[in-house]
Amino acid sequence: MRYRWWSGLCVLTATTVLAQYPYTRAFQLQDGNTRPDARLVAVDAQGIIWVGGDAGLFRTDGDHTRAAAKDIRIAVTALTVADRGVIAAFANGLLVRAEGLQLDTLRSDTSWRRTPVRALCEDPAGTIWIGTYGNGLYRLGSDPAKALARVDGLLDDHVNALCPLPSGGIAAATDLGIALFDAHGRVTRYMREEEGATDNLVLALTCGDDGHLWAGTDRRGVFHFDPAEVSPPRVHVLDSTWSFGPVSGLHVGGGLSWVATRGHGVRVYDPRERSGCYTPQSERQGLGARVMALSAGSDGAAWWCDGSSSLFRSDANVLFVPQHEGVDLRHVTALCSGTDGRIHFAVGARIYGHAAAFADAERLALLELDLPAEVPIVSLHADSAGDLWAGTMGRGVFRIRPNGAIEQFQEGDGLANDNVLRIRSRAGEVWMATLGGIATWSAADGFARPAIPGNGFLYDVLPLPQGGALAASDGSGLILLPGGGGAGVAVGDSAGSRPSTYYSLTLDEKGQAWACGPGTGLCRLSEDRLRCTGADHTVLRSEVLGIATYQGRIVAFAKNGLLALEPGSDRITDLGRVFGLEGVSGELNALCTDLRGGLWFASTDGLVRITPPTETLSALTPVVLIGWSYGQEPLDLRPGSHLGYDQNFLTFHFAAASSPAPDLVRFQFRLAGFDGGILSTREREITYSRLPPGDYEFQVRASVGDNEPGDVWTSFRFTIDAPWWRRPWAVTLGVVALSLAFFGFIRMREERLRMRDRMEKERASFQLEAVRSQVNPHFLFNSFNTLIALIEEDPAKAVRQVEDLSTFFRNILQVRDKDLIPLGDELRLVDTYFGLEQRRFGDRIQLVVDAGPDAILCSVVPLTLQLLVENALKHNIATSAEPLVVRVSAHGQVLEVRNPLRPRVAEVRSTAYGLDSIRQRYAALTDRPVEVLQETGDFVVRIPLITSQP
Repeated sequence: MRYRWWSGLCVLTATTVLAQYPYTRAFQLQDGNTRPDARLVAVDAQGIIWVGGDAGLFRTDGDHTRAAAKDIRIAVTALTVADRGVIAAFANGLLVRAEGLQLDTLRSDTSWRRTPVRALCEDPAGTIWIGTYGNGLYRLGSDPAKALARVDGLLDDHVNALCPLPSGGIAAATDLGIALFDAHGRVTRYMREEEGATDNLVLALTCGDDGHLWAGTDRRGVFHFDPAEVSPPRVHVLDSTWSFGPVSGLHVGGGLSWVATRGHGVRVYDPRERSGCYTPQSERQGLGARVMALSAGSDGAAWWCDGSSSLFRSDANVLFVPQHEGVDLRHVTALCSGTDGRIHFAVGARIYGHAAAFADAERLALLELDLPAEVPIVSLHADSAGDLWAGTMGRGVFRIRPNGAIEQFQEGDGLANDNVLRIRSRAGEVWMATLGGIATWSAADGFARPAIPGNGFLYDVLPLPQGGALAASDGSGLILLPGGGGAGVAVGDSAGSRPSTYYSLTLDEKGQAWACGPGTGLCRLSEDRLRCTGADHTVLRSEVLGIATYQGRIVAFAKNGLLALEPGSDRITDLGRVFGLEGVSGELNALCTDLRGGLWFASTDGLVRITPPTETLSALTPVVLIGWSYGQEPLDLRPGSHLGYDQNFLTFHFAAASSPAPDLVRFQFRLAGFDGGILSTREREITYSRLPPGDYEFQVRASVGDNEPGDVWTSFRFTIDAPWWRRPWAVTLGVVALSLAFFGFIRMREERLRMRDRMEKERASFQLEAVRSQVNPHFLFNSFNTLIALIEEDPAKAVRQVEDLSTFFRNILQVRDKDLIPLGDELRLVDTYFGLEQRRFGDRIQLVVDAGPDAILCSVVPLTLQLLVENALKHNIATSAEPLVVRVSAHGQVLEVRNPLRPRVAEVRSTAYGLDSIRQRYAALTDRPVEVLQETGDFVVRIPLITSQP
C-alpha cells in the first residue's frame, strides 16, 4: 500500500480567510405599525437592547420592540451604554438617559442642532462626555457650558468616537487623530500617524479585555495600543492587508475582535489563532452589508444593524463550517479530537487535520489512504499515545503513528470484522465495534475477540473505568463485558426487557455509562440495570446520530435537533432551534469534544462547533424586569416601593436578557399576594387592575421553546397602602370613636330620660306650687275680702272681680301641662293676676310692661313671669308714698323683671322653690342661664326668651 502524510503547509489554499462564520440571525423590529430603522445599537448591562434611528429611540430584546418615548419621534444621533441604562442624543439637541421605562433629560442645547452629537461615553467617575461634529467636546457634570475645543488640546472639533479608559478619563477620536484626556479634561497624549497610528481619521474606538485601546480607521483597518505604556506606545495592527473600507464599529472581548465595516459586513478576528478571520459567506450572514453600529452582550454575541428595520445577532458560540480551503465539509463521515488540540475528520477516503478553532493561518493537513473512493472511513479515534486510528467499511482499521508510519489490520490479522464502526481506547487498550463483534488490541498482546451474545452487529463500544466495556448492538441490546475477561452479557432494566437496538454510548463526569438508540430515550447504566428518560421527547423520537458528554451534561445530536440532559435531575433542554440545528442530519457517532471546550458535529450543513455558556445548556434564560407603570406613568423601580390605595392599575414590563433565541422565549409569572397561580405568556408585559391594598411580590422566569424554566425567579416586592381610613390606627381610632359615641349616646339618652323625668316632676311641682300660691288660704281670703267689700261698695266691680278670678284660675289650668307658651299669653295671665292684686292694694303697686313685637312671639315656661311678679309683691314693702313698681321688659332674647329691693320687716314664709324651679326648667331647655342679681337697689331677674320653632 502507498500512503502520503502531508502535515505542513499543503497547497490546498493560501488564504487566511475562513469559510466558517458565527451563527447569524436577523430579527425584525416592529412597534405596532411602526417598523423603525436601526442605525445605532447598544446592549446595556442588564442585557436590554436599545436601538436608535430616524424614528427615535426603541427598546427591544430581539422579538418585542417598544418606543422608549412615544412623544419623542426624532432621529437619534448618538447612543452609548452607561453605568445605568444608556445615554442617547437626539437631532434636536436633547440629551437623555434611558433606564428601563424611565427617560430623564440630562441637557438640551440648541447648538447641537447645527453641530450634532456624534459620540457619547461615561467615564469611570460618572462624568458624561459629549462629542460633537463641529463644536468639540463637552463634559457633563463639571462645566457643561464650556466645550473642549482645539485650543484646549483637542486635535479637531469634529469628534467621531469616544471611549472611557480603565485608568480614568477618555479617548476622543477625531478626523486628525486620537486625543487622550484625564478625568479633569486635560490632554495627556496624542495618537496620530506621527506617533504610529495607521490612519489619522479614526471612526471607532473600544477598550479590550487587555486594557488596550482599539481604533477603527477610515482606510487602514484596526490598530491598538496600550494607553498606559510609556510614550511612545507600541502600535499593533490587526490586519496589515486591510482592504475593506471604513470601520464603523468595534468590540473586543472573549478572545475575539469584532470589526464592523461599511460594505463588507462584520469581520471577526481570533487573535489566539494568529488573527484568523471569520468573514460573511452569504447575504444572511451579512455579506456586503453596510454595518452602521455594533454592540456586544454579556454572552459574547454581537448585535449589529445596517440601517434597515432588521437587527442582527452573530453568535461566535456557534460556528458552521460548510467548506474550508476548497474541501466540502458537508459530507464528513467521521470525526475525532486529537491529544494535540487539533481535530481530525474524514471525507470519503481522506483524513484531514486542522486546529480546533478553524481560525488560523495554518492550512489543512491531509492524509490520503490508499483506498478506493467507494470505501468510506466511518470512524476515527486518537489514543493517548498519539496514534490516530481510522475504521473503514470493508477494509479494516488503520493505525497512523505520529511519525507518519501507517499499519492496516484486517480479519486476517485478528480483527473481528473488516467493517469497523467505532473505535475507542483506555489504558493502552484499543476497543473496536465491528459488524462481527468486539475486537481489542494492545501493543503487547495484539488482537483479542471477547465473546458476546447475539449477531455481533455493533454500533459502539465504550471501555469502562472499572474495567471491561459496554457495547451497543443492533438486535441484542446493550452488552456488558466484565473486567478481567469473560463473556459478555445482555443488560436489561428491572423488568427484564429493553429495546434491542442502541446506537451510541458515552461516560458522564462521574464515570457512569449512558446509551441511546431509536425510541430508547437517554439511558443510564446503574448496577447492571438501565434507567431511561426522555423517550417521548421530540428530538429523541427521531433518528439519534450520537451522544457525548459536554459541560457535565449528556448531549444528544439527532435529526430533529440537539438536546442536553443534566444527569442529576434528568432535566432536558432542547437546543436545536437555539443553535440552528433543526432539520440537520449527519453521520452516526460523528461527534467529539476538543481540548478547548468545543463540541463538534459532522452534519449535512458542514462541520458545526458549539461552545455555549452553561446557562444556555441549562435553559436558564435570565429575565430582566425593565420597569413597572401605573397606567401610562412609569414608576420608580425600587424594591419595597409603597403605592397609594388608588394606584392599583399596574403593568409590569420584562424581557429575556440577550437571549440567543428571543422569538422562542416563553415566560411564566405570578403575583404572590394576589392569585399565586403560575401563568404563561409570550408577551413582555402583564397588567393587573383593581388590586386591593396589601403586600405583593411579582415573579417572572423564562425558558426557550418548550423547555421547562429553572427554579430561579426574578422578583419585585411592593406594597399598595390601604386608605387612611382602613389603616390599623384609623380602624382602631374609629372603633374607639364609635364605642365612645355609642356609650355617649346611651349616656345622653339615659340623661335625657332622667332629665325628662325630672322635668315632668319639676313641671308638676311647678304647677302645683303655682296653683298652691294662688289657692292658698291667704290669697283666697284676701280675694274674697276684696270681693265682699266691692259687693257693698260697687257691685259692678264685684262682678269684674269674680270674672277675673275665674279667668285667672282657668288660665292656670290651661297652661299647666305645656312646656312653653307665648310671651303674650304669659303677659295676659300676669295682667289678670296683677289686676286682682291691685284691687286689693290699690295705687301702692304698679306694673309696667315694655315688650317689643319680636319678643312677644318668643316663648317662656308657663307661670314663670307670674311667679316672679308674685315674689316681688310678697317680699317687698308697698306704700302709697313709695309704690312698688314692678317693671317687665322684653327685648331681643331676654325677659327682665325688675323691682325696687325693699324687704318687708317681718320675714314672709317661703317655700324657697320658685327661683330654683325656674333655673332647673330653663337649664333643660336652653344653654343660656337664668340671671338673678341686684343692681342699684333693684332686684333683677333675667329670663332667656326661647325662639318658637316653626
